[in-house]
Parts: sequence; C-alpha cells; structure tokens
Amino acid sequence: MFLVVALTAATLVVFRANQNTIEQRDRAVARELIADSERRATSDPFGSRISALAAWRIEPTDEARYALLAALHNPATARFTTQGAVQSVALSPDGATLAGGSFDGSVQLWDVAGNRPLGNPLTGHSSSVNSVVFSPDGRTLAVGNEDGSVRLWDVADRQLIGEPLAGHAGAVRSLAFSPGGTILAVGSTTDDGSVQLWEVEGQRPMGAPLVVQASSPGMVSVLALTFSPDGETLTSSGSDGSVRVWNVAGRRLVEDLLAGRDHFAESVTLSPDGKTLASGSSTVYDESARSTSGAVRLWDVGGNRPLDAPFPGVRFPYDMGLSVVFSPDGKILAVGSGDGSIWLWDMEGDRPLGEPLVGHSNAVNSMVFSRDGETLATGSGDGSVRLWSLAGRRPMDAPLTGHNESVLSLALGPDGETLATGSDNGSVQLWDQWEIGGEQRNGDPLVGHNDSVVAVSFSPDGKILASGGYDDSVRLWDIEGNRPLDAPPIEVSFLSEVALGPGGKLLAVGFFGTSIELWDREDNRPLNDPFPNTPFPTFHMNGVSLAFDPGGKILAVGAGDGSVWLWDVEGNRQFGNPLTGALMSVGAMAFSPDGKILAVGSNDGSVRLWDVKSQRPLGDLFIGHRGQVLSVVFGPDGKTLAAAINDAKLDVWEVGFTVDPAASLCALIPTSLTSELWDEYVPSDSGPEGNLCP
Repeated sequence: MFLVVALTAATLVVFRANQNTIEQRDRAVARELIADSERRATSDPFGSRISALAAWRIEPTDEARYALLAALHNPATARFTTQGAVQSVALSPDGATLAGGSFDGSVQLWDVAGNRPLGNPLTGHSSSVNSVVFSPDGRTLAVGNEDGSVRLWDVADRQLIGEPLAGHAGAVRSLAFSPGGTILAVGSTTDDGSVQLWEVEGQRPMGAPLVVQASSPGMVSVLALTFSPDGETLTSSGSDGSVRVWNVAGRRLVEDLLAGRDHFAESVTLSPDGKTLASGSSTVYDESARSTSGAVRLWDVGGNRPLDAPFPGVRFPYDMGLSVVFSPDGKILAVGSGDGSIWLWDMEGDRPLGEPLVGHSNAVNSMVFSRDGETLATGSGDGSVRLWSLAGRRPMDAPLTGHNESVLSLALGPDGETLATGSDNGSVQLWDQWEIGGEQRNGDPLVGHNDSVVAVSFSPDGKILASGGYDDSVRLWDIEGNRPLDAPPIEVSFLSEVALGPGGKLLAVGFFGTSIELWDREDNRPLNDPFPNTPFPTFHMNGVSLAFDPGGKILAVGAGDGSVWLWDVEGNRQFGNPLTGALMSVGAMAFSPDGKILAVGSNDGSVRLWDVKSQRPLGDLFIGHRGQVLSVVFGPDGKTLAAAINDAKLDVWEVGFTVDPAASLCALIPTSLTSELWDEYVPSDSGPEGNLCP
C-alpha cells in the first residue's frame, strides 16, 4: 500500500513538473509572438495579426490582449510585393481577389483573405502594364499595355480571352468597364487625346474613337476614365489638362470641364452620383507661395464650376504624381501622393479623416476601394500593393443635432438609453432612447445655470445627473422627474469638470489651475485633499478633465499639457506613469463599460484610445480641424463612442473591436491556418495549431 502511494505521489510530482515546463514554454512562446506581432506591423500586417492571435490563444494575458488591439487598429491589413513598380491595382467586385500590374509587364493576382498569390503572374505582355480593371461581374480582367494593346483574361482559369484588342495609336493609359460590363473604354496616348470604345462580347471597336481637337500641341495621354453609375456618360482626363464628359450612346462631347484653366489633371474620379468630379495634379502654381506643388480640386459637374478645394494648406509634392478616387458611397475621397502617403477626405464633413496612411516608400500610382468601402488597395512605385482598413476612420451616419449653440459636454446614463448634453447657452438636454442618428429629446431642457454648462455626469444608478457651469455652481438633477434635485447647488469657482463616483456619493470637481477636490455629495462638504503633492501639469487657460472608471476604483485626471494621470482612489496613490501623446490640453475623457479602454479627447482635434491595463495607446479617431473635443462617451455595449465638438454637433464612431478583439480579428483572417503558415509564424510544438478561431 505504501509503495502504491509513493508511486502515485512521484507520478504527480513528475506530472506537475512537466505541466510547469509546458506552461513556461507556452509563456515564453506567447511573449515571442507578441514581440513578433509588433515587428511585423508595417512589413507584414497579415503576419502581425496571426502572431497576436496565436499569442492570445496560447496565453490570454493583458499583453496579448493589447497585441490583438494594436493589430486590429493598424490601418495596414496586408502587403504584397512584385518584381517591378506597381503601375495599377484593381479589386474584384467581391473584394476577394486583388490584381496588380507592374512595370515589368506582369500581372499578379492575390487571394486577399488568404494573403497569398494566386499562382504565378500573368505574362505575355510585351511591355509595361499601365492599367488593370475587373469587369463588374469579376470574371474578366482587362489589362492595358505600353505597346498599345489590351488583353482580356478569364480570371477563373487564368487564360487569355481571344486576341488582344489592338489598333490604338499609342500606349494604353487607362481602362474602364461600363456598369453593365458590355463596353470597355480605352484611353491611350495619341496626338488628339482620343478614347476608343469596345464591344466586350464581340471584341470589336464601336466605331471611330471619341475625339476633339487637343488643347495643346503634341501628344496627349488619357490618364483616367470613369463611367457614370447609369453608364450614359463617360468622363476622361487628359495630360493636356482636359476633363471631358461624353455621351456614350450619342458619341458626342457634353462638357469640357477644365478648358482654359491652369490645372493639369493627372488623375480624375467621378463621384458615384455623377455630381462631383475630383482631379489631382502635382504641377499647380501657387501665386501666393510663388512655387509649384501638388493640389486636389473638386468640380460641380452640373454647374461646371469649381468647389472648395479639400486639404486646405496641404502642399503635395511637386511633379511626383497625384492620384484620386472616391469610395463607392461617395463619402470619402482618397488621394495618393508622390511621397507614398495616402490622404482621406470626408466629403460630407468637409474635413480630413485622420493623419495620412503611410507605409509606401515611393509614389502611389493607383488606388481602388472595395465594394463596401471598408478597404482601400494602393499600388506604388516601391513594388508593393497594400491593403488598408478604413474602419474607425469616419463617423457613423449623420451627427446628432438640436442644440442652437455649441455642445460643451455629454454623458450617457448607465441604462444606455439616456444621453445628457450640456450647452453653451446654460441648458442641459436629456435625450431618450438614444440611437445613432436619432433626435428624440426627453422633455424640455433643464435650466438653472446662468452660464455655459461645461460638464455633466450621471450617478452609477442613473438616477442623478450632476452639471457644472461657468456660473461657479454644480447642480444636481432628478433624471426621472426631469427637474432639479432638492439640494442646494454646490458653490465652487473656476470649475472645469465634474464626475460622480460609485453610489453617487462622491463628487470629483476639477478646476482651472492645478487643483482637484472630492466632495461628499450627501453632506454637501469638501473632503481633505486626496492628491497631496501631485504636480498635475496645466496651463492657465485650461482646467483638468475627470473620469471615474465603472468600478470607481480609478480616477483619470487629464491635464493642460495633454497628459493623463490615473489615480488609485482606494489606495490614494498614482497608478502607473502619465499617458502622453496629445499635442494640446485634454478636453474630455471616458472609460468603456468594462473599464478596459480609456478614450481621451484633446483640444488638438483628436480622440485617442488607451488600453488601461498596459497603459499603451491603441490609435486615434481624428475629428479633423473642426475644433476642440469637448466631451466623449461610450455606448452601453462599448461598441460606439460619441464625441462632442465645439461646432454644435456630435460625432459617433464604431469601436466594437475593443470589446472582443480576438473575435474581431478572427473576422478578418482565415478561421484556420495551414501547417505551412503555422510553421512560418508560430514556433514548433506550440499552441492550438489550426484552431486560432474556434
């Protein structure tokens, strides 16, 4: 009996020792994968995501969770390389296949989801590939070449369809299928800037080329072609500065938009509704600056007149090319620059969408949006094609409106149904059954402040709302009764922010200057200084911002220099190091419902997301140059974030990737990995091979 017990004990010791060895190995592998994910962020975004997900599956630590979030928020989603400079890119209508035409005469197809090439390049082109485009059904790929020919390829079997379309007087520069796919328009380099129309099924020309007399002597290249959504008109852009609109059926010129103007159009794109034309040129002379640079211009097609130019003050590189393309819904204009950067413009909001996308080391020659507008593919002279995710780069739907003056503050109640907003006119408005884009007010505005309401905060049970104003008072409101609470206002001077703590019993008040006070709300009295000897940085014109986490254990303090300090309320001590990155003072903050994410709105026009546990940034949701971010709040499920800007509007953003980053990442990559891919990204004998996304 003793021998059996001894053997059992020995076996248990060996088992535990082996188990500890396995856990130590997995922990080391997970750390290695996290580091690998960071290293691959730019060079191999797909691999970065796989490494982060594998680390999470092997050991779901806070560090692995941050790696997931960082990989998700990386706008670069894939990078493909070719042997030569990429002259043109195209995405199939279903977004599954990417085509890249290169200077060396080859065309490579890639499986977007699998992040891999589809066989060897398509060859047989005797010269540089200048343009590629998929047919509307995605079955045919048209390839335009420097030798003046156009070849049609069957995408599925990778075979040529018939003989090359020939007879063009010069190099093919641009291609476009009609919406029905029955007509192919071909723009080439000729002495008259002509456009040839082809019948796709019969592979024969539809009469003589569309042509008018060139606006300048010499050869003219048709650099871009765009059919209107109904297929009735075709827009062409020439190297002579011409932008012409053609009636397809009548084969006649309808308008010459840029005739006689100084804008050399290298690229042109027509909005999906056919009403707005965007053109890009890298050789525009600026009289005020007395220099030449790149510029983008917008034109009202129907009125044949220029509109306000996007990106005011931005000077794109001179004589390095400039490409433009609209998203399928016409809400975003993408601009590819000669320095390799990609700029995004919000057409509805009339503002830039964040900082430029960077990663290419040479000029962006071609761009195309996926059909859903969520992905942008870019081809560059550096020999690479990159895919970019645009999720989070623009507000969702239309802003909430209703205030007559600037919205200075907002807060969402714990029930997720009631939104409170404070206005510059001294009123507080409650909104019932708050929905994205809705405008359902709950009762009349709450009035009582004699000056701007700069802060609002709900109690955790949602029954009380605190509002702070420039009238040197903090007022409490009964939410259910939509009336003032039977309590005298708290009189304080130079108030900048308020926050209600757990149970609604603790009130934090921030001031213009360096001080913060905690008040016992029930006794209506200040407590002792909770932050002794803490040097919160500030500027004389900016106060601090405050936010409790949902558990009331952490108080975030935003300072005038853009830093954020986290304070352990129970331990009465600083938590970690200050969060830095904003260029100007912190205007507003909010914790996500689970307390894991902190949103920080700054007066530099940005909203920055932070992972609280690791105290590392997750990226920015840029508001643009409309003004300061005055208040931010998460939706009840943590998947949306609203921001109040000092232009009397609220922007709402999709941030659902922060709730379950593993599930969000699984939606973007294959649900399983081949053994070859696993061996490439994950060390041997580690983790749940082939089961990254159960």
